[in-house]
Amino acid sequence: MVASYLFERLKFVKTLLQVCRTRARAAAMRGYFIYVPPGYARSEIDLIVNVRDVWETKLAAMLAHRSQIHDIERILRLSRHFPKEEYFIVRSKRSQSVRALREELFGRRFDSAQ
Repeated sequence: MVASYLFERLKFVKTLLQVCRTRARAAAMRGYFIYVPPGYARSEIDLIVNVRDVWETKLAAMLAHRSQIHDIERILRLSRHFPKEEYFIVRSKRSQSVRALREELFGRRFDSAQ
């Protein structure tokens, strides 16, 4: 909510990437102790980033949070059934295509999971 508020009011912020989940990932979280929104169809997601090449680094960072290990273990158990991807809804003040945004963020090396 704070990020959306600032995005609307700060002129120099041109693009906002909002993290989201696919419907399948959201469904896998049913029964979790906090509310999990229903997720998005892949066709509704603007940007899918393949994180396979940095998965080990992400894993090490997650495991470093020892006080949250119970949640981390649950997330890792669920995530092993899904591709190593992150999902975003893109809000932009520019008339820039999502493809152009991908190239700006990731360069030509971008390996689109779409």
